[in-house]
Amino acid sequence: MTGTYEFSRPDAKLDQVVANVGRIIDMRPQPGAARPQIAVNSVVVEKDVKQIRALFDEYDNEVDGISLKPSARYGHGVAATRSMVAYMASA
Repeated sequence: MTGTYEFSRPDAKLDQVVANVGRIIDMRPQPGAARPQIAVNSVVVEKDVKQIRALFDEYDNEVDGISLKPSARYGHGVAATRSMVAYMASA
């Protein structure tokens, strides 16, 4: 996802974002604390769909929510979401 993230945000660095999320997670008083609530959101493009599992592996037990949205170029709504879920189930 690094290539897509940095391509769509030329001055951004995904490594810095990941490090900052890790710092926020580490600042919680205890695992599962009510505050701060942390959510990871990602717009998924077709070439990155195979990296979705890694996103869940990294953050599933660390954050309060993970939200995925198919990009307009990947498809809309239920069909695109089913496609992502089907891939994740087969990986």
